[in-house]
Amino acid sequence: MKLTRIGVAAALLIPLAGLRAQEVPAGTPMAVSGSGAAAGRVLTLEQCLEAALSKSDSAAILQKNLDISQAQYRQTVAKNAVSLNAGLGTGAIGGFGSPFLLAQNATTVGTSVDSSTDIPLNYSGFLSLNGPTTSLSLSGGGSFSTPPIESIGFNASTFSLSLTQTVWDGYPGGIARANVQQGLLTLQSAQLSTDANKLTLAYQIKQAYYTMLSAQRNLDVYAQNLELQKSALTQEEALYKLQQAVDVDLQTARINVESAEVDQRSGQIALVSARKALANLVGLTASEEFSVAETADPQVSVQSLEEAVAVGLDKRVELKQLAVSRRMGAISLGLIKAQTSPTVSVSGTSYLLNAVNLYPSPNQNVTAMTIGVGGKVSMPILDSGSAEYQREANRYQDNVYDLQDDQLRRGISLAIENDYEAVQLQTQKLDLAKLTATNSKGQYDLRNVQRQYGTATNQDVLTAAVVMVNANTALETARNALELAILQLQNDMGL
Repeated sequence: MKLTRIGVAAALLIPLAGLRAQEVPAGTPMAVSGSGAAAGRVLTLEQCLEAALSKSDSAAILQKNLDISQAQYRQTVAKNAVSLNAGLGTGAIGGFGSPFLLAQNATTVGTSVDSSTDIPLNYSGFLSLNGPTTSLSLSGGGSFSTPPIESIGFNASTFSLSLTQTVWDGYPGGIARANVQQGLLTLQSAQLSTDANKLTLAYQIKQAYYTMLSAQRNLDVYAQNLELQKSALTQEEALYKLQQAVDVDLQTARINVESAEVDQRSGQIALVSARKALANLVGLTASEEFSVAETADPQVSVQSLEEAVAVGLDKRVELKQLAVSRRMGAISLGLIKAQTSPTVSVSGTSYLLNAVNLYPSPNQNVTAMTIGVGGKVSMPILDSGSAEYQREANRYQDNVYDLQDDQLRRGISLAIENDYEAVQLQTQKLDLAKLTATNSKGQYDLRNVQRQYGTATNQDVLTAAVVMVNANTALETARNALELAILQLQNDMGL
């Protein structure tokens, strides 16, 4: 009788030995049949990163902010570059009183007026070329009267050419050059900030991807467990009818099925939540159905802790931004010094006057020309200590940069050290979880064989099945923990 019971049990339970967590080849889509995962398209990690960094709202915001910074830099360059201006004008002027005085005024203002009833037109124009340290201006004007005034007066025209050149304004190359340098550094800082935000976005994408991948793996394990426990319950019910199982065996099998159903429902909820989180980051709708592909086992890109720290200190954007801030501070100090430095400039002016005497006949041309050169040196005498206060603030800012640099380097080194140790620990845990899962499968197979020979009970087999599933779940948890640990290390290394 005992041999008959063992034979029935063996025939029912041995096929379950094939149900176990299996290694999925790297780079292949996750098998989601029966796990409740989405039946839509399968996305790879590379596709998610590409979509997030090129099409998502977050990426668009980052690019627009960088576009603004680039436009502001171009504006700074334009404001400190060469400009060309031109203008034309016309008008009329009248007068009354002494004809002699009116004639004298004509030679000055370039008009021809001798009475309040004689109001001729005048005209003017200019062309100016202005650079950061150079100003060149050409202007001209004159007046005419039609018909000619038959009294004392002149029709006159004037031309002037002036040049002003700043030789030294206190800053090497000129203050305008400093403004452009600061604008370029501001743009570089914005570019670094954009790069840092893109790295953060990529980290969030990878984190969400691995979280969803882990949820898929766990749900697959839960689905296998539910099938296993349902089969076990069917077997226990058959054995119970044959009086080869007791009430507690049947009750245990039912509890195991209910527990597996709860696990599967929990896994489905976790997968839906993870899918929505990833969809939001990559620019998909929350209702879109998709799954994610398996990835190769994560690998650490460095061989030692020292190498990891060195890479982090070289790659971290915060240190690069601090270096840019130091350079901007150096330019600011130069501009502060320029405030107390003398300004040297030279100038030249040429003035040409041509007048036509309209009365008495015959008309006479009168021409005059003046040329002048000059130089100017100016410097502040008293500024109530403003420049010195600015220099003091600049020194304090340099001290802050020193402290921030030291703090950043220590913080980065410590974070990488902790991450590196965590990766080593999670690697060991994953290796242990693999051994445990393999061992639990062996224990389950052994209990089935022992049951054939009456040395193991139904409870032993049911317990071994639960232990095997728990070990498979722990294996997926350990794999995900290692993936996230390596991801955190890469993030703190600035990769």
